[in-house]
Amino acid sequence: MGSGNKKGYHGTRGSSQPFASSYGVMPDMRAKDIKEGIYNEQRGYSRNPSAVELLSSMKNNTVYLDGKKANGLYTYVVNEKGELILGKRNNPNDPSKRSPHPMLIGGKNPKVQCAGMIDIRNGKIFNVNHSSGHYKPNEKSMEVVKYYLLYRNRPSAVNLNGENKMSFIHSYGKLSNTECILGPIPNEVDSASDGWWYGNFIVVEEDGDVLKLQSTNFEKNYPEIKVKAEGFLPTGKPSFIIGDKVLVVKKSKAGTIYSVTYHDKRECFRYMVDYGDRKSTCWYFDEDLQRQE
Repeated sequence: MGSGNKKGYHGTRGSSQPFASSYGVMPDMRAKDIKEGIYNEQRGYSRNPSAVELLSSMKNNTVYLDGKKANGLYTYVVNEKGELILGKRNNPNDPSKRSPHPMLIGGKNPKVQCAGMIDIRNGKIFNVNHSSGHYKPNEKSMEVVKYYLLYRNRPSAVNLNGENKMSFIHSYGKLSNTECILGPIPNEVDSASDGWWYGNFIVVEEDGDVLKLQSTNFEKNYPEIKVKAEGFLPTGKPSFIIGDKVLVVKKSKAGTIYSVTYHDKRECFRYMVDYGDRKSTCWYFDEDLQRQE
């Protein structure tokens, strides 16, 4: 599917509609679509062929589209069933024309609970808004989106804060742009070939768009660094972090997580457990563990 729409989207212009359980297409936008041949008065809106429900496109807490990790800005709607549908802004009948939000559902009178743009980076949901000129949903309708992402979705797949932006705390990832490093670069890093540059990092603090990262190469004990969020490419967020108390299901034995790494081949996190009298020598995955209070 490619990289969505990286040219940006102007979205809602003017005030939003009053809050409602569902929204229909704004009359002026439907008239514009009829004039431009996007809406057919016999069959309504064609369905965007790239439209897909978010949950069905996920694997190991990562969004995949056309077999690749989704990367870019996509349109989305939450339909009347509560499903979040996303897709590219390509028109199925004429690539030169728009493919607005109603085409994610199709038909003569497609209604939504919310609609806007969803920003996905390296398969992870980074940001979501209610910017849709066709529906102009009220900001309160974002609660429907949050419910879908936080409760219908896997808890570790996305973590939205009050600004509808993904929180990076405890996320693992890599540096994607070294120019975004605010410092300090460790003195021990003496060349671009050093593993520090392309290794994994954990977000240990978050202050607006500035992240504090800790290298996962604990043996070298590198100091923490600060980077702009745009220079951090998240791999994902583990279900458990170091210090969490867990039960190893097959062994019926409780312990504490003491090591977390990302398994590149399986594209998921794995863990080691400290039982108190000894430490595990094998790795466990999410399905092997249960959280303990």
